[in-house]
Amino acid sequence: MDYKVITLRNQKFDIAIISMSALNPFNMLSKVEEELKTFSSKKKVLFDLFSVNGNNNRFCVLTFDGTKFDMSSYQDVDLSKQSELRNRLNQFYHENYNDIYHLSIPKSLDFLVKKGYINKY
Repeated sequence: MDYKVITLRNQKFDIAIISMSALNPFNMLSKVEEELKTFSSKKKVLFDLFSVNGNNNRFCVLTFDGTKFDMSSYQDVDLSKQSELRNRLNQFYHENYNDIYHLSIPKSLDFLVKKGYINKY
């Protein structure tokens, strides 16, 4: 699995697409759109590209209109290391450590994920 879709209960974002390998979900947007069509309504989708980019340029958002992404809505997002949402996403990576393709991130960062210390990086 190259990415995972999770529903968020967050005021700013409805759904998160979490990268699970070195493959960027943006290279598979048509596949992601097909999967999101089950929601059939407008959604703010947060992309967490940690396994692609590490903590640099990690988050961005696109609006999904129920059938496709509005590429003009693209925005980089800066979630503080103390934010509840970022902590939840970090916990997801820690809990799903064995399902992540580890060769895409530096060994030092891989170790932090395994130990649950992703925010210290």
